[in-house]
Amino acid sequence: MSSRSLYGLSWCLVKAGLWLASLGGWQLQIPVPCTRPHVDAVASAVQARARTLVLLEESEKPRVGAGENKRHRVYARLLKEYPTARKSDLGLAIELAVRGLEGP
Repeated sequence: MSSRSLYGLSWCLVKAGLWLASLGGWQLQIPVPCTRPHVDAVASAVQARARTLVLLEESEKPRVGAGENKRHRVYARLLKEYPTARKSDLGLAIELAVRGLEGP
């Protein structure tokens, strides 16, 4: 069998499986796109502080240690300064600050 005929066979099996599932009451669920504005979710004060801390880490230890260690130190300091902030927002602020250093 060629790969083209296997593709056609698998497509037919998927269609048959979906048809059988629909007979049992299953409906195709279309995922709802995320509407959260990710860049605006992080407060500007947190973003500015993350940018400052990343620049500080880079200037103090430009070659010493891996980038992951530097990010961990910045993340730990942000957690201490903003204990109520969401951890994902702090991580996003660090990532945006690092990307700002790397350039386009």
